Amino acid sequence: MWIRPASVAGQTLLSMSDFDKYFYLSFDNNELDWKWEDSADADFTLDNTPTFAVGTTYQVCVGGDHARAPTAGNPTSRAWVNGAQVG
Repeated sequence: MWIRPASVAGQTLLSMSDFDKYFYLSFDNNELDWKWEDSADADFTLDNTPTFAVGTTYQVCVGGDHARAPTAGNPTSRAWVNGAQVG
């Protein structure tokens, strides 16, 4: 998605749910926060620390294999800002 933040704190970018699963993308204290919950009721979070400026346009992309849980050193989700991997 393309975003142009009006604020860098407490801003929801995407929130979707389907029965017992949900996806949530937001800003939280100038961090991109990507969360999802699987059908086994396990919560997973991908946090990173790119710096965003109010009024600047960014391309944000998140994705991954949400059918399996992440393991140490092998996360199943990734985030990119302006084409650079940030998480």
